[in-house]
Amino acid sequence: MSVSTAAATSTSMSTTPTGTGTSMLGFNNGALQCWNTRAVSRLQSGDVRNCMLIIKNELTCVRANLVKIAADATTGTNGDSSGQEMMMDHQEDPQVVTAGIRSVPLLPQDEEGEEDEDEATQKIWECQNNLFSLYPRAFVMDCDDTNEDSSKADSSTTCYVYLSVLLYNLALAHHMEAAQLHKNGRPEYLKSLQNARHLYKSALEVADSSWSAADLEAQRSLLLALLNNLGFISSHTLDFLETRHCMQMMCELMDMETAMPCDAHTSVSDKDFELFFTSVFTYMDAPDLNALLCLAPAA
Repeated sequence: MSVSTAAATSTSMSTTPTGTGTSMLGFNNGALQCWNTRAVSRLQSGDVRNCMLIIKNELTCVRANLVKIAADATTGTNGDSSGQEMMMDHQEDPQVVTAGIRSVPLLPQDEEGEEDEDEATQKIWECQNNLFSLYPRAFVMDCDDTNEDSSKADSSTTCYVYLSVLLYNLALAHHMEAAQLHKNGRPEYLKSLQNARHLYKSALEVADSSWSAADLEAQRSLLLALLNNLGFISSHTLDFLETRHCMQMMCELMDMETAMPCDAHTSVSDKDFELFFTSVFTYMDAPDLNALLCLAPAA
């Protein structure tokens, strides 16, 4: 699942959150979870700027620790190559537990506790001529420090999943900012949209280069969300090559989901599956997807 390389965006951090549950990477998983949840809450309330600030601060913290663990893995803490060997053994360990993440809606639920996601999407961005339906959800991290499985999830690959979550949520914040500017008829929305595009690509590149095989299987909702919203932007900006690539990758991942037995465990929730299916159902099982997409309209 290769998407063109883009460097992760980061800014200087003024404060570092504190708490319990420090991981093997030297930063606090519990605090990271709390700050990400706080950022998502800001995004849900429409406070896009503070959401961006919180996530950028967290990205700086995570990025610094990933640089450190990469150096330790190359040379080992004792100046030898043992760190690299330990990291490779850990990634191949079938008992590794992946990061726990789940999606949450951006807009508040109705009185019965059920949100109409299609209606939510239309409220965010009217996209009648777009090949994709905007995925209007953010991701929060579930990290229970008292849970034995959570301690097993303190791996470098899990840290990269968290990095992808932060990049996705930051991209979504820029996407929401662009949507508001677009709704108000302001042409500068394109700059925010390109920032979102850059960050979605960055998160996909992290997944492509650094996630474990278990993460790729367990975090399929996040992968689909990244491809879907990147495809939405590509379709809107008439980038046909990237639009086709995103649609092809989504169809392949959705085919994997639909091919699973009914009683099999899946990492994609029913609500997420419904939203992603809205984007790709026209193109799934097409005998010649490339030919079909060449004829498809874009915004």
